Amino acid sequence: MIACANVANLFLVRAEARQREIAVRSALGASRSALVRHFLAEGAVLAVLGGLAGLTLAWVGVPVLLSLAPDNLPRMDGVGMDAGVLGFTTGITGLAVLLFGLMPVFRYTSPRLLATLKQGGRGTAGADRHALRNLLVIAQTGMALVLLVGSGLLVRSFWEIRSIDPGFVAEDVLTFRLILPGGKYDTPFAQAGFHARLMERLAALPGVESVGSARDIPLQGGASGTAFDVEEFPSEAGTLPPILWNTFTAAGFFETMKIPLMARRTFESRDHEEGSDAIVVSQALVERFWGDGNADVIGKRIRFTGDTLNGWLTIAGVVGSVRDRGLREDPSEMIYLPIVGPQGNDGWGASSLSYTIRGRGVESLGPLVRAQVWELDSDLPLTTMTTMEELVSNDLVRLSFTMLTLAISAGIALILGAVGLYGVLSYVVSQRTQEIGVRIALGAPVGSIRKMVVMQGVRLAAIGLGLGLLASVGLTRVLQGLLYGTEALDPLTFGGTSALLMAVVFLASYLPARRASNVDPVQSMKTV
Repeated sequence: MIACANVANLFLVRAEARQREIAVRSALGASRSALVRHFLAEGAVLAVLGGLAGLTLAWVGVPVLLSLAPDNLPRMDGVGMDAGVLGFTTGITGLAVLLFGLMPVFRYTSPRLLATLKQGGRGTAGADRHALRNLLVIAQTGMALVLLVGSGLLVRSFWEIRSIDPGFVAEDVLTFRLILPGGKYDTPFAQAGFHARLMERLAALPGVESVGSARDIPLQGGASGTAFDVEEFPSEAGTLPPILWNTFTAAGFFETMKIPLMARRTFESRDHEEGSDAIVVSQALVERFWGDGNADVIGKRIRFTGDTLNGWLTIAGVVGSVRDRGLREDPSEMIYLPIVGPQGNDGWGASSLSYTIRGRGVESLGPLVRAQVWELDSDLPLTTMTTMEELVSNDLVRLSFTMLTLAISAGIALILGAVGLYGVLSYVVSQRTQEIGVRIALGAPVGSIRKMVVMQGVRLAAIGLGLGLLASVGLTRVLQGLLYGTEALDPLTFGGTSALLMAVVFLASYLPARRASNVDPVQSMKTV
């Protein structure tokens, strides 16, 4: 839309500057249809050149943009430069030629323009002749502000997310997942034994500081919500018990992820060797049920709703809250369970765990990790080997990609808006050269001449700014689902983007204003 407004404005300015030429051609016998064909041919040449430049830019830019897109963004595999894109570009180019080429032609080829020959000089253009151009400048400014506000809100959100504490330290952590086949590891103790042996081997690798494992690690989206009974807070008859997040966790996981210990202890080796009813809960869960007194919750009991086999589970420790489900999500009210329950082989087990390895340069340990796994069991496949930093980056990639694309659009809109305003004011200055020369000859200060031109551009932009603010109030609410820590009507973003736009407007207005103030009065009087 902004590009269309800019093209239309430039065509109008160009055609208006050639009014005398059009009038002369008409006076010499050129028919209106001949003038239309002439202008369409000129417009076609410009449109083809612009279309080819746009296709070249897209051919280079689209693959780069796609390389930055998140893998889970739907239908991205169908995006590319193909015959459909070429056909669409050709159609848009043809439409631009017809629409923006014919608009000024029909406006300036009417018979009444023969009166233009009687004008003795450039003179000044009437307000009605500038109205359409001014409206286009206003529209450009308003649309540019909408895009700037949207990209500004996403930038603020991205900054807020990058500054939050996820509850763990992602740097220098390698993770991978193992699934033990049930036929070979058919009991919880057999599974726990394999996990213990493998963690011991991994801890001995060079550069490794600590090793842990859990069924679900943060930002992988695997944790499940289950109904639990809290002994002190029984559910009323006919009401649903609370749904709490839970995962199975082996020794060393909290230490490896650097999830802080808030009270008593985390899991120990004996919890998995013998089976245990000890559980660890997050600070968020404690705050929901008991307030902030972490030490007071030690010994409190929780159980799976309806679980008569394992019975009540006892809180043995409290750890810091973690944003398991995403950096934009609230910390989870999490229950961490041992990988072997209190009933041993008759209770639960953990056949599938994600391992976490902390150490300097752990991203290069992939081959050594695989070797250790296959020395214990050559049939086990390793999946989803990655670093925690990559998981954090992937969690932000959709927001950052949306922010990037909107920022590119806003930047282009800002440039096009500035070009459109500059073109209009430059033309106005050229049309008012004689008037400006008279003003200077009569003693008008250079500053007043510049102010006159600049204020003309600022007034148009101010109207567009007001309309753009109104449009932004409604349209930016669409982005609400992507925002974090930032309101859709954030005054800082609205104010900052408005100031940026007005600064660009001032610069685009100042350049023609400076040229106007340098008009030579003597030369301007000679203009016929």
